[in-house]
Formats: sequence, C-alpha cells, structure tokens
Amino acid sequence: MIRLAALSLSILMLAGLVLAQQPKPEPKPEAQPEPEPLIEAKKQETWTLGDQEWDFKDVATAYAPVKGALNAKTGTAEWTLEIVKELAPGEVGIHENTEGSPFKTVLLDADKVVLAEEPEVRFASKLTGKPGERVKIVVQLPNAEVLSQAKFIRIERRTKVGF
Repeated sequence: MIRLAALSLSILMLAGLVLAQQPKPEPKPEAQPEPEPLIEAKKQETWTLGDQEWDFKDVATAYAPVKGALNAKTGTAEWTLEIVKELAPGEVGIHENTEGSPFKTVLLDADKVVLAEEPEVRFASKLTGKPGERVKIVVQLPNAEVLSQAKFIRIERRTKVGF
C-alpha cells in the first residue's frame, strides 16, 4: 500500500513537473483599432515676384509655374508654365480662343480684399497641350499705384474646360 501511495505520489509529481515545463499559451492580443488615415501635405503653388505673392492653385491641375520675371520696361510679368496633363484638342482650342487666355488675374490687397482692376493675360507662345510642354503667358500689370496696393495676385481659370 505504501508502495502504491509512493508510486502515485511520484506520478503526480512527474506530471506536475512536465506541465510546469510546457510553454504557457500566450494571451491573444487585443484587437487594435485601425489607425486613422494620414492626411498628406500638398505642395502650395505660390510664388513671390516683386512685392506680390502669386497664387496658381486654381490652375495647378493643368499648368504649373516654372519661372517668372518682371519686365519693368513693358510693365508686364512674364511666366513660364508647364502643362502637367494631356489637353484634348478641343480643350487646346478653347484655351487658345478664350478671349485673352483661359486665365483670369485677381489682385488682392493685404487684407485679401479684391481690387477693382483685372490685368490682361495672354499666351506668348503656341499651345499644343502635351504634358511637359512649356508655354509663356504675359500678364499686363496695372499702373504703379494699383500694383503697390496689391499684395496677392491669384491666377484663376476663366473656364472649367481642360482644368
């Protein structure tokens, strides 16, 4: 009987030892909530030319500014724009035949109040509508008094076609 009790006790101790050496199951990780999507930063299409900040955001889907210069002799701002998307032949025709150009220029003062004068904008080079093509536009600037009041110049589209 004592042997049976000793054997039982030995088996129980051996089973306990075997169970103690087995790795414990890892607890399931709690379900993590999906992280919120990140909001990407966007390049702003503003340039400084003279005393004004020029904003091309409204036309950036089709045209991106590459460089600009003031021509004091003619009272104009000359901009080189790169076409960033393929323009269909009909869109090219509308952009070329829109009175002046497909661009509208809005002058704003320091408080971003629209000034009354809207300078003329015209293409100074031929437009084919191919991505990567560079075209020149010429903006006829207002007289010095009005220009000195303008702190921001926004280039907007006259038409939604091609933008």
